[in-house]
Amino acid sequence: MSKALLDTTVLVGVVLDRQKQMRDDVLQFASRLVPAYAVKELRSGPLTHYVWFHNKLAQSHSFAAALSALQGMSRTPRRYRTSTAIAALQAAFVDIGHLTHPGLAAQYGKLATQDETVADSVRLSIKQRVMSAWRRRYAIATEIVRPLRCYEETSPTENRGLLEIKRLECDVAGGECSLAEIVKSDPDLLEAMRKAVLNTGPKNAENEKRARALHEIARKPRESIAPGMCRILGDAIFVLLCPEDAIILTTNLKDFDPLAKAAGRVVQRPDGSRS
Repeated sequence: MSKALLDTTVLVGVVLDRQKQMRDDVLQFASRLVPAYAVKELRSGPLTHYVWFHNKLAQSHSFAAALSALQGMSRTPRRYRTSTAIAALQAAFVDIGHLTHPGLAAQYGKLATQDETVADSVRLSIKQRVMSAWRRRYAIATEIVRPLRCYEETSPTENRGLLEIKRLECDVAGGECSLAEIVKSDPDLLEAMRKAVLNTGPKNAENEKRARALHEIARKPRESIAPGMCRILGDAIFVLLCPEDAIILTTNLKDFDPLAKAAGRVVQRPDGSRS
């Protein structure tokens, strides 16, 4: 197939992590579909986590202190924020790895400590990646799938050295979720996806919530979808948005496989692998 729908993991890999090989693999597809829902997840997940670590560096002016905050975060249930902040750190060192000690001294002054210079170098790299990723969020797309009228794509901003990325809730006042029509169009498919998640999907709390949501919508297709329900459906949204003549590109085959098979869709990694 020459048409591919990109999930959030691929969008992140291309525009935020800047994985050149992944970008080249994606560009092999003549038609590249980027759902607005993937941008919503990019903003509320990875970009927000990058901003969190940027601000820890900006507030402390210390690389050691920011790492201490990251270590503290690792002890909480917020494992996605921890892993994404580590990814931000890794990406930053790719950007600044060429800097030399004389170069740092010239930029920050001879009295600046190693801790301060590394903290600021990493901070600036993360800031640049956040702003660039947002500007380029649709750059690889040949088609934007299902713009979300109930969700405003507000850009990250900077205020007194700190990045701000507002937490926006779905705005369904006077209407319904922008995805409601496609989500509720086939209750039998929702039930098939629910059974696939429970029978062959990974056993975790996220999939249990997804299965319950699929069942609830299938059982009451005439009722409005509650704000935030699309977040619970997660990977199922991409399967429902994928045209019959397209494949789904993801790095998360484990969660996508049961859903895709239930809907008769093909899912693979950008490099074409299935494992």
